[in-house]
Amino acid sequence: MLLKQELAAAQSQISTLDVRGRSREDFLRLRAMIKLAAGDTEGALKDVNDAVALNPKNPNALQLNGDVLAKMGRREEAAGITRRFLPLIPSTARRSLRWDRCRANSATIREAEKYFQKLAAAYPHLYVPHLSLGDLYTSRRDFAKAESEYRKAHEFAPTNSKVVAGATNAAIEAHQYPLAAQWLDRATHEMQQDPQVLREKNAI
Repeated sequence: MLLKQELAAAQSQISTLDVRGRSREDFLRLRAMIKLAAGDTEGALKDVNDAVALNPKNPNALQLNGDVLAKMGRREEAAGITRRFLPLIPSTARRSLRWDRCRANSATIREAEKYFQKLAAAYPHLYVPHLSLGDLYTSRRDFAKAESEYRKAHEFAPTNSKVVAGATNAAIEAHQYPLAAQWLDRATHEMQQDPQVLREKNAI
């Protein structure tokens, strides 16, 4: 259940991003991994195809491409992709390619966390990575880290209702009701009409 919550949080937040430039290949690969772990094979295939198009010799993207095709039952195509990427990686690394699904999903969450941390470092005044990390930490029930990230997100986007709703939800989950009330007090009249904010307000 916890892993599903983390995947849902990662999928929700990364869907709001559209990274361009030199980081786009890694971004597409990460988004494809999250979509695959969440069961969106069609979306994962589109993203990984775009990543491979940017760098046809990246073994990580090719491996993921094969994984997605295999998941879709397109095993002959997956085998063809595998034959392409195996010569590109050291033989000692090939033994680590067979993960069970839970381990792979956990690795996806860790990579998503690292990605959002790097995004926050690269764009110091962007609220999205902090909101994303807040949601991920809430799903892990690491409420202290979640509160810290929501505060940073609110600093950069004080009128964003998703930030207030996420932070209020985290405080409620942690049974810190005075803190939840403080977050709701930060919402403007317009923000308080947002369905997500109203939902959290009614939960107190």
